Amino acid sequence: MPVPQVPVFVPGAPVGSLPARFNAWIRDPLTALLSPPRFRARRTTGLTVTEAVNQAVAWNSSGVDEDSHGGWSSGQPTRYTVPAGWSGWWLVTGAVSISGGGAAGLVLIPSIAVNGASHTGAGLAGWEGPEPFVAFGGLKVCSATWRVYASAGDRIELILYYSDESTITAVDTTPGQECRIELVWDGV
Repeated sequence: MPVPQVPVFVPGAPVGSLPARFNAWIRDPLTALLSPPRFRARRTTGLTVTEAVNQAVAWNSSGVDEDSHGGWSSGQPTRYTVPAGWSGWWLVTGAVSISGGGAAGLVLIPSIAVNGASHTGAGLAGWEGPEPFVAFGGLKVCSATWRVYASAGDRIELILYYSDESTITAVDTTPGQECRIELVWDGV
């Protein structure tokens, strides 16, 4: 269902059947607001990653828990495409993780890209998330939340970056520590 629009009243113009018009002006938009697009996915199988490179996380079919409006496709597994009629602000929560021992000073950065570029226009995709140091031998998971503006047809991706650490080559697939993303339409 499309995002609600404010009705335009033109003096003297026929408005048709009043119950049908009220349904279109009130019931249908409110129904849409009660069920906005949602997408939730986890990377539940192995994924090879490369150090010091911004890389979009590909979601596997078994890890897609919810896709209420069909914005994800296994043919383009890194992307969620904003459905027609749902341009606006999106609340995005994501986490990236890597497996392995790691080294002192390792930095793990999650970020969001819209159409393969920075969602703010201020930097490069992959450099606009928290940049915590990861403890040696500890969990290597970093999460963040963003509000992203996206238009219908725009592609939203979670980007993973980690600093030089050649012994780490894969994401973590331990339940609860996987790379994951949640998107929900948040308003116009």
